[in-house]
Amino acid sequence: MSLRVFAHQLEHVTAVTEWVKGAALTIFETSVNSNDHWQQFLDEYNHRLIDLLGDQSPYLFTFKRTLMWAQF
Repeated sequence: MSLRVFAHQLEHVTAVTEWVKGAALTIFETSVNSNDHWQQFLDEYNHRLIDLLGDQSPYLFTFKRTLMWAQF
């Protein structure tokens, strides 16, 4: 097993949302019942990102990936 960290220079801290929408946020997208609620969720998510990470532009996003392999 190994841990790899990929560094991505993003235009703004809120661009992290686009990175996680395709993986970590998909379960939330299926839970909301309308596009309006989904957009409200994303707006609140971005607001909390800024509160947590600061209003940074550009933003260095470090994406961690754990790689595993097995042999039988």
